[in-house]
Formats: sequence, C-alpha cells, structure tokens
Amino acid sequence: MKEIPGAYADDNVGDIQVDSVVVNGGKNIVVDTADKTITVSVTATDPSGIWDADFNLWRGPDGADPYYAPTA
Repeated sequence: MKEIPGAYADDNVGDIQVDSVVVNGGKNIVVDTADKTITVSVTATDPSGIWDADFNLWRGPDGADPYYAPTA
C-alpha cells in the first residue's frame, strides 16, 4: 500500500497539519481468515496539540462507499 495523502478533516478548531500517513509499513495488506495486525503511523502537528487520532480500515472496490455497498 502506498503512502496516503494527509487527512482533510478536522472536527476541532485548530491548525492541524497531517504530513504523512503510512499503513502497514507501506506493504500490501493480504486478507485471509487469520487474525492480522495492521500498523498505522501518522506524522501531524498542531500548535495547540493533538489529543487523539482514529483510523478505520475497510475492504471494498475503489470508490465504493462501504456503508452503502454491503456486498462489496
């Protein structure tokens, strides 16, 4: 998996800047029946500090909305 561009959402007032996000060390994620540990690292700054970050991972075709495409 390639490096992902910085996030665009900021629910709180601030000047957050996401410089990079790396999923699984830049390697492909192979999905099978075994449990997997997927690492996510983010480099971000905000003059007022950053309290928390949250990541969601789902599987589906490119461009599909996973909430409206349950068979994807």
